[in-house]
Amino acid sequence: MLTSLSLDVIRWHERVPAIVMVAGIVTTVAVTLAWVTNLFAKPLATIFGGGLALIGVAIGLTTYRLAHRSGVPAVFPHLLRDDRPPTLIARARRIGACNVLAVVPSDPGAAVALAKAAVEAAHDQPIVFLYRGQGLPRSGLPHLMEIVDPYLADADAQDVLGRVEREARMHGGHRKYIYVSKGTAAEAVSRIDAALHPMHTLVVDSSQERSTPTAPGQPARTTVDSVAILDYPRVS
Repeated sequence: MLTSLSLDVIRWHERVPAIVMVAGIVTTVAVTLAWVTNLFAKPLATIFGGGLALIGVAIGLTTYRLAHRSGVPAVFPHLLRDDRPPTLIARARRIGACNVLAVVPSDPGAAVALAKAAVEAAHDQPIVFLYRGQGLPRSGLPHLMEIVDPYLADADAQDVLGRVEREARMHGGHRKYIYVSKGTAAEAVSRIDAALHPMHTLVVDSSQERSTPTAPGQPARTTVDSVAILDYPRVS
């Protein structure tokens, strides 16, 4: 039932055709009616299913907390696709206009320094961390019902973004992560800049890592943990 309702929310934000939206709503209503009826018609099944659900949630929470204590936290970024505009980020995931867009480098040390600078510049306002993946291209066709996500095969990206999240936890505002697997970081910055209108765009001042934002003006240069960082302010 919740899955069907979630799909309706996604369809609404993606502005699908009306006939598709109506079909999804009808399906959700039918599934909800059957689910509610089953709760009262089969009380023993409800108790059994609810018990299993609670056990699953308890196992999941325990695993999540143990993983946080023993290593870097897990991050599940939004995948920026070439065939879809990034407006879904601002609507379905409720980012809206962010205060800071931080282009995360592939070097873990520089990424942590950038996270510190982003938290300081954001002042408890939303931050978006953008990472350009370096994963190997996929070979062969996907298996049946397989979720094809290049981030899941990019171990370096998972490690770097986990370190960034661990450092950025002191940030009081919202934090979102975006993973782009194709094109350059500069192209991704241009798309995100047009959609989210960040007030500051932070990049590491390095010939290997730098991506030039589209915003004009001279950047401010700061140093965090011996890492030079450029801050491109939005020019109105």
